Amino acid sequence: MRVVSVRPPMIYGPGMRGNPWRLFRLVATGVPLPFASVHNARTIAFVGNVVAHMADLLCLRSPTRASTYLVGDDAPVSTPQLVREIANALHVRARLFPVPMLALHATARAGDVIGRALPVGFNSDALRAMTGDLVLDTSAFRRDVGTPQRFSRELSLGLTARWFQIAQSPSDRAT
Repeated sequence: MRVVSVRPPMIYGPGMRGNPWRLFRLVATGVPLPFASVHNARTIAFVGNVVAHMADLLCLRSPTRASTYLVGDDAPVSTPQLVREIANALHVRARLFPVPMLALHATARAGDVIGRALPVGFNSDALRAMTGDLVLDTSAFRRDVGTPQRFSRELSLGLTARWFQIAQSPSDRAT
């Protein structure tokens, strides 16, 4: 029996929840985001690409041993670039402004302290998720399976934006 493990990064697309949903909502509502001076690189994955990669793996005849594959969209993206691309897909203006990383870290540490007593939406974990690097090495998947990404990020974000606009509840639209 062959055991294959697939490890994707943050997945976005129709049906998404969590951080991708929150980022789309922030961009859609026009909240200014303090990430213009962030220089990071993150691998992300469109749900359609992950599903296609899993289907490709089902057709794979080898390896005969246990394998773990890191999968993701072909090109990493920075947080400011992702915000711009989401805004473009939503047909809104990207509202980014620069804040020094030192100030963001200080604010996140304050969120850590306050978060011990009250629910806080911004802390060190949230800052790492938004500004840290996470580039996956997908070369083993490409070597063994060899299939390219099916959906471009532009198309993926466009499909996700359409779904997001339909999926927003009336209370989300008011915020």
